[in-house]
Amino acid sequence: MHKIYSSLVLFFLLFANLFQTQAQVPQFTFTNSEVEIIPIKIALVIPFCSKYSKQELVKKKLVSLQEAAIQYYQGIKLAIDSLNKVGFQIQLNIYDTNRDSLETLKILQNKEMKEMDLIIGPFFKEGVEMAIKICNEIKVYHIAPTINVTSPIVSPYFIQPNSEISNYSLELLKYISKADSGSQIIVFTDAKKSTIKFADKIKNLTDSLHISFKRADATNKEINWSSLIASDKKNSIIFPSNNDALVQKVFKSITDTAMGISVYGIESWMGFKNTNFDTWEKFHVSIVSTNYVDYADDDVQAMIKKFHVKFYTEPTEYSFKAFDQLMSIGQGWLANPLDWKQHPEQWSNGNGLISNINYSRDPLNQNVINNSFKILKFENYQLRWVW
Repeated sequence: MHKIYSSLVLFFLLFANLFQTQAQVPQFTFTNSEVEIIPIKIALVIPFCSKYSKQELVKKKLVSLQEAAIQYYQGIKLAIDSLNKVGFQIQLNIYDTNRDSLETLKILQNKEMKEMDLIIGPFFKEGVEMAIKICNEIKVYHIAPTINVTSPIVSPYFIQPNSEISNYSLELLKYISKADSGSQIIVFTDAKKSTIKFADKIKNLTDSLHISFKRADATNKEINWSSLIASDKKNSIIFPSNNDALVQKVFKSITDTAMGISVYGIESWMGFKNTNFDTWEKFHVSIVSTNYVDYADDDVQAMIKKFHVKFYTEPTEYSFKAFDQLMSIGQGWLANPLDWKQHPEQWSNGNGLISNINYSRDPLNQNVINNSFKILKFENYQLRWVW
């Protein structure tokens, strides 16, 4: 089952004495009445890959995965420290999937899972899909911590802090209406279903909001800009594609087009290798992102200092994600400590350190999805968090 017991304590001691899974906290008082503190049981089901030697980790290319699991765990531990101070008591149970589908299934089928209040993990699609099915059967809430997965079944117990861009459609349109008032919306698609789904959703919303809308296929040999661009208003282009070559093709084709164009891209654009930042500056590129750390922010700096003291290292994206995800659950508990599990839509942190989390239920499959995001605007050759 590979639940991590004392035989693996030395493994975690190498990472700044991480293995403290339960903390004692003072009794919490709520509205002048004492509330019995019942430890909240959380199963952390992620790939520590502890069964492999250093040589095996290198050979199997699992070193970075093991580091990510440890970094995520560190973020969870720091969040537990913060939540302890307001009476939130957690019993953290750790399970190592070892990046093995069969081991992951055995862990999820363990009868201990029925006793959990929440399961966090696994990291990968196949494991998350197993967890969706099993957690729906045993009626235990489950968070997919690092990826977006479309649920194959209707499940009110599946929680997605990392949602696809189509879940942000309405809020994105609201932002564009404010930032580029009166603009026409042009959505580019590629061959992927996710971009087509996004375009369909935007089309439906623009119809209901009486906003001018056009759609274009970036995979076409040529793009007919004269039929797309509105000459009497601003034009806001949204292209939710991960395809570097196609994005550069669209930018290149509009280089000589009249001004009045703003472009909205997605988080993966920040990792493109062929980006022309002069073009980004010219077309006022904004990035729709679920993850962004503003290192000048006071709360971020405070978290980094605490992280240094506890772990003697720097927090990473995984650490920040874990911290925000658990703190959002803490907010839900504080809002309703006696019945917190029945209201996952209250598990929201507002403005997080890396992710804004505001959950709501998907009306189609009843999943709990995060419909919040951040806007990063490229100005003066640097990205700035504007919303």
